[in-house]
Parts: sequence; structure tokens; C-alpha cells
Amino acid sequence: MPHERILLVNPPIYDFAAYDYWLKPLGLLYLSSILKNNGKNVFLLDAMDRHHPYFKKTIEREYGTGKFEYKYVEKPHVLKRVPRRFKRYGLPEEVIKKTIEGIKPDIVLVTTTLTYWYPGAVEILNTVKEIDKSIPVILGGIYPTLIKSHAKTLGFDRVFTIREMEDFAEFMGIKFPASFRDYPIPDYSFYRSGYVSITTSVGCPFRCPYCASYILYPEFSSKEPEVVVDEILFFAGKGIRDIAFYDDALLFPPDRFISIFSKFFKKGIRFHTPNGVHARFINREIAEVMKGAGFVNPRVSLETTSSEIQMETGGKVFTEEFVRAVENLRSAGYGDFEIGGYILFGLPGQKEEDCRKDMEFLNTLKVRIYLSEFSPVPGTGYYNLSDPIMSNNSAYLYITGRGEELERLKGLKNRLNP
Repeated sequence: MPHERILLVNPPIYDFAAYDYWLKPLGLLYLSSILKNNGKNVFLLDAMDRHHPYFKKTIEREYGTGKFEYKYVEKPHVLKRVPRRFKRYGLPEEVIKKTIEGIKPDIVLVTTTLTYWYPGAVEILNTVKEIDKSIPVILGGIYPTLIKSHAKTLGFDRVFTIREMEDFAEFMGIKFPASFRDYPIPDYSFYRSGYVSITTSVGCPFRCPYCASYILYPEFSSKEPEVVVDEILFFAGKGIRDIAFYDDALLFPPDRFISIFSKFFKKGIRFHTPNGVHARFINREIAEVMKGAGFVNPRVSLETTSSEIQMETGGKVFTEEFVRAVENLRSAGYGDFEIGGYILFGLPGQKEEDCRKDMEFLNTLKVRIYLSEFSPVPGTGYYNLSDPIMSNNSAYLYITGRGEELERLKGLKNRLNP
């Protein structure tokens, strides 16, 4: 029986902390466009939409970012040792239920991004089944791709991984693009927010052992430059001025990046890089294109200054490459602390003192410090947990007894950043 009313759901988030850094369910938005191209009737329920009519007053922060609404909830038993309060972010349960009842879907497709956010997907499953047990609820996204064995225990009618799109297409009775290169523009018709997030490529040419990018997408695949230009112009034509990129390798290959963004000098668009970009590729020309095109506060990944750890984790970046990247961005016109640097703490063998030196080093370069908390990702060699919820990066270091170290490092970061 063909599905006539398809509801796509981005669930609420259960976590210790969450903030809207241009956070959108990109997989669902690409899927919405694909389904519509197949003549399907599509609805979207994004429980994390800060601009949903339910929220009467949305406070906008810098460049469209902002805080999510939340309420305190009980911590899962495996997180009891974490000395922080657990929260449920997003639309209230009653609003979600009323919305689903009003749409009357004949199938519900639920996404999941971070593996430890699966409780939100379970909430949606329970809500739909409470309304009508006969409605099939399908789970997809990053979480089941990385740890399908766990996802299959939750009770969904079907579970699909990112690599099972052919099976999903057959199940839905649709034609699916052969590769990401052929994906249509993501469907933002459901939103009122003033920013969009897009990706121009999937996968990564590097193989960092703590990252799951190469597991999700074994082959690096990117859209043609002219296609990306058209997508940006499409959103700019609708008045969008803030565009965030969630590529894992936005600057790769460099000539592709230049061919795209050299076309956006003085266009009044602000580009953002919350995932961080590779220092190795930031030569003088790349830096000038970034500045000229309107990249705001570019974030550059360093992770650590330890040459030993750099080599052990794949050699994605070396300290001298990071310094050179900062120098090139400075020459292009970025001022003190307008450049951000990602530092990672908690890798096996990494000491508190090492991370302290890393942050002090960034401060000498007048680079804003972004402290990333390590947690093992399912599918990588570091993962050995009984429940993926324990891999929450706000919880893992407390679970493993490194919480006090983390708190001291957070304090140092706050003192060093202007």
C-alpha cells in the first residue's frame, strides 16, 4: 500500500546541554525534497525548531543562533554519576502529540543524529503508537548506521542505515538519487528561521580514529561547484543571510572551494563553519577567499599540539600547519580572536597538562579556544560501552573519572578567552 501522508520527525533532545548552532536535521530535509520529487505528500515535525509558532518569543543570538527551550528530567541510571542536571529540549510532549494527531500520517519517519540522543526517538515512537498502533514508525539516520544492533532493540517497525538507501527506496516505492552528488536542494519550506545549514560534500579524505565520518560515508562525495553556487544563490534569493556548512572537509579539494566561494565576494552573505575546517588547506589564497566571501569567525581544527598524539590519530594536522593557517587568515584580514581553534581533551593517554599547554598556545596566537570533550563514537576503535547514551560528550569524562580535570580546563578556557 503506497504511503500518502508521510510525516518526517526530528525528535526532542535529551542531554545535559544543547544549543542551536545552526542545528537542522539535514538528512530529513534532503529526504523531504526527494520524497516531494517522487510526488509524495510530506509533512515535517521538527521538535527542535526554535521558531515554531508554539514559542511566542524567540530570542535570537549572534547570526541566528540561540538557546533551546527545556525542562529538567530524570537522568538515566547509567548517567547518575554525572554531576549535572539532565534536560529535555524542544517542543512539549503535548504539542508533539497534538501535531501528529492533526496531520494523521500513514507513516512516520524518525531521524537520529548523535547516537546518545536516541531517547528522543523512543519518545516519538511511543507517542505515535499511543495515537494509533497501526501507524508504522521507521527509524533512520546516523545512530542506527553506527550501532544498528542497539537501534533494533527499541521497537521501531523498521530500521534503515544510511548505507541502505536502496532498500529504503524500495520500501517507500520511490526513486532515490544514486549518490550525494545528485541530491536535490534541502527542503527548508517548513521553517521561518533566518539561517540555513547545508553540506556540499559527505565523507572525509582523512581517517582519524576517533571520528566516524569514514564509517558513515566510506567514499568522499561532493556536489559540483556550480550546483553549490546555485543552492547558495537560491537561499540568498529568499533573504537568507546566514549559511552554515556541516561538511567534514569543506576546504577539500582547495580548487573546488575557491571556484565556489570566489563568486560570493561582497554579496552580503555570512558563512559559518561549526564543524571546523582543516588547517592544512588554508594557504594564502584560501584565506583571502574566506575573508572576501564572508566567512565569519572561522573555526580551525587543531585538537592537540602533541606531535605523538597527532601521529597516532592520523596526522590530520600538525602544529606548524595550524600556525601557518592562522598567519594566512590574519594576513587576509581576520583580527585578534576572530579565528577559533578546536582543542580536544580526553583522548586515551592525553593529560590535563597537555591540554592546558594547548590552550595557552592558542592564547598566544590570539585564537579563541573551543574545547571539545572526547567521547568514544560507536563503530570506532575507542568504543567499548554497554549503552550508547554513555558516549554523551558531556558525560563520558565524568563517567571515566576525569570530570574534575575537565572542570579545571573549562575554567582556564573561560579565563583565556576574551
